[in-house]
Amino acid sequence: MPILVQEFDLTVAANKKVLITEDKFSDPGAFTFWGVTLVFNLGFCGMHAVNYGAAWRLYGATIVGINLPWTLLCVRNYIIVPTSKFQRLFCIAFDCTVTKPYFRNHLLLQFVSTQGFIQSEYFTLMLLDIVSNSSILLSIIKSVTSPGASLGMVLYLFICSLVIWASFGVEHFSEMLLVPYWDEDMEEEDAKSCSTTVGCFWFSLIGPRVSRILVVLQITL
Repeated sequence: MPILVQEFDLTVAANKKVLITEDKFSDPGAFTFWGVTLVFNLGFCGMHAVNYGAAWRLYGATIVGINLPWTLLCVRNYIIVPTSKFQRLFCIAFDCTVTKPYFRNHLLLQFVSTQGFIQSEYFTLMLLDIVSNSSILLSIIKSVTSPGASLGMVLYLFICSLVIWASFGVEHFSEMLLVPYWDEDMEEEDAKSCSTTVGCFWFSLIGPRVSRILVVLQITL
């Protein structure tokens, strides 16, 4: 920890010499995509509430799982040079727990090992520590994470194509997309997996049987 704090202070000192004036010690552009993410999540929650009714656990998981980490990342990117003690402590804590793999991985390892004494299945997660010790596995992971932005755009285009197909499928091809479900006596109208756009999307993405389960879970939530 002292070494990490020393590295942070050296980086801040170097940034001060480059930026010079305090008006450049922060970057408001860090929050550009924060608003887009917030609007997207609020729109998702609103559409889900209109179609399936309010599901506060799902909305809470969306906010905590997406908005909160994204907000913390934007705040860290906003602070180039901390101008207060609180900003300095926040940057040090964020850098140590998120951007420093060695420290972060050991914290996760300690958490998993402690949790394993409560629920023994958590001990099996410690087998993944081989990723930290194998340069080959690290190179394989980097082959995916390095072009992450490009792969993300490909995934976005793929999802858009499935949404378009689901929209047309639910209107024109729903009678052709039936689920070979476990119960052979199920009526034909109950076996349709493309009765809704969401159902048709999951049908196209992961297959009929799993798509039925996900649609039922979504309606239940």
